[in-house]
Amino acid sequence: MPQSQVRRYDVLSDFNTVYDFLVDTFDLNTFNSYLLPAYWEYLHLHPEFDYLHAERMGIWRSDDGIVGVVAFDMALGDAHLHPSPSHVYLLPQMLDWTEQEISLPITDASGNFAGNRKLGVWVTDAETSKRELLLNRGYQLEYREPVRLFSYSQPFSERALPPGYRLIQGSEVD
Repeated sequence: MPQSQVRRYDVLSDFNTVYDFLVDTFDLNTFNSYLLPAYWEYLHLHPEFDYLHAERMGIWRSDDGIVGVVAFDMALGDAHLHPSPSHVYLLPQMLDWTEQEISLPITDASGNFAGNRKLGVWVTDAETSKRELLLNRGYQLEYREPVRLFSYSQPFSERALPPGYRLIQGSEVD
């Protein structure tokens, strides 16, 4: 197995490199563990993205560049683990990082640490290695949703809003 090193994500210098890695490794079968290139961009532009903890995301590198990424989903507590297809063997190490850096402490009614942590990990049915790892570590499936693909082989037709309507930013809605 090739040697790889892990380091913390730096939002100012790593955004584009991670984006390119997600584009280069996109797999229609696994959906990059739902860490799609377009979602990576959306995540960083969303007003609820937790920039204060962005350094808790991890990047695995080899001599050839990025070989894996661990990212939280908008905030700590939910995570995406995405190794390149040739570095799936890094998943246990990536999950260790995620449990340490991205999981949240469970507190009792008084707000005291109850001794356990919680973590959601995005996984698709096609990611058998990751599913097995999670099951072996005691994770349980709590949520499932269907994902549908639509082919856009034809151009979108032009649509006009009826008079008196306009599109606005979501932040303008109260």
